[in-house]
Amino acid sequence: MNISMIGNDISIHGSQVKVNANNYMRLKKRRALSGFTFMEMIVVISLFSVLMVATSDIFMRAQRTQRKTAALQRLQDDARYLTQKVTSELQAGSIDFGAYSNAKNCSGSVESEIDPVQGNALLALQRFDGTRLFIQQSNSACVDDDSTPCLAVSDDGTTWSSASSKGVKIESLTFYISPDKDPFTYCDDTGAYLRDTQPRVTVSLTASVAVKSVSEPVRLSVQTTIASREYKR
Repeated sequence: MNISMIGNDISIHGSQVKVNANNYMRLKKRRALSGFTFMEMIVVISLFSVLMVATSDIFMRAQRTQRKTAALQRLQDDARYLTQKVTSELQAGSIDFGAYSNAKNCSGSVESEIDPVQGNALLALQRFDGTRLFIQQSNSACVDDDSTPCLAVSDDGTTWSSASSKGVKIESLTFYISPDKDPFTYCDDTGAYLRDTQPRVTVSLTASVAVKSVSEPVRLSVQTTIASREYKR
């Protein structure tokens, strides 16, 4: 076998094999610098997709939680407004028993409109200066459908205005007034006052607000009892 080298070409005359050194080196270098295979790309894309889905889910959950927290804060603000309003008005005035039928009636056989067990939809208060304040749930005084029913207030019991935030629904509002008759009304025929209990009101409120991307609205239920400071005896 006769081997000879001419330039960069190596010739093996016996087996008639000819190898180009330059081509061999370029092929070896090309293989060393080659990129991902098709299967490797599929695996990488799959892993990246799974990671993006997981990240998006975490982001959406965090966003929903943030919206729920903001909605709950709105509900708490409205509930706080109502309780503070009733507290300040009741402690600076009294329950207006005259606004309820038979709440000042001395006849023991006549029941008062005030129902301490089932509660009342209307709360009537009277300030020391003689002015009045009425609070109730309303379907007509609300700003829009998303805020209906709402919390409504009135100075005369006729003209009502919404006192709850836009987008907040007052699902239920009940006032448990005690006693059922005016404890400061003195009855001559019995020689006693109608009741011997200090006036107080328990406010029971359930409010809700719709949250974007959340199927069920966020709800908040609040119950608080406020006692009157009035004592006329």
